[in-house]
Amino acid sequence: MKRPPTPNELQIAKRKVLEDPNTRKIAENLGMPFDDYVALVMKFVENPNMEPTLTVVPDDILRSQGFKPPTRQEVTAKIKEYVENRLITEKSKFADPNSQRERVDGAIPQAPPAKAATEEVRKDLKEELDREVSTGRFKKF
Repeated sequence: MKRPPTPNELQIAKRKVLEDPNTRKIAENLGMPFDDYVALVMKFVENPNMEPTLTVVPDDILRSQGFKPPTRQEVTAKIKEYVENRLITEKSKFADPNSQRERVDGAIPQAPPAKAATEEVRKDLKEELDREVSTGRFKKF
């Protein structure tokens, strides 16, 4: 479980949300008032272990409200994407500096090289990684 942020961390997070130009665009895309959207984002920041609510609505009601219901394949793809992203962002299990084997051998195992097709690599993330590696701020673990 993640710990709740301190009041100082909350102030910093709220300032970042308010200053981010994408916040206003997201609120507009969702059809929400800006202040309500910021309050919703901050609710999740204040409660890091809270999960969003999932509402199931029949397809015919969605169509009557002007929405296109997702297909089974689209839903499956989104769930797979979420699971893959969750696995990638969790703490690395490749190295445990407290393990007896690594203290004795003095070698921390390396993660296997990533194997992604060119079209799967997000350019913005690759550029950010290259920038961090070149400035020396890159941390292995």
